[in-house]
Amino acid sequence: MSQTMMKVAKGVAAGLMIGSAIGAVSVTMVKPKKSKFKKSASRALDAVGTMMQNFSDWAF
Repeated sequence: MSQTMMKVAKGVAAGLMIGSAIGAVSVTMVKPKKSKFKKSASRALDAVGTMMQNFSDWAF
């Protein structure tokens, strides 16, 4: 029984270490980026407008 508990404890410790290492790497990789909301919203509205224009040309 003590060997089983030791294996479980080692597994938990290894999981915690791996999880903290992945968390540390992901925090350094994810940096706040400049917002591109205006640019993407403009492109989306332009695409919708183009789609509506193409549909109206096709339908009428």
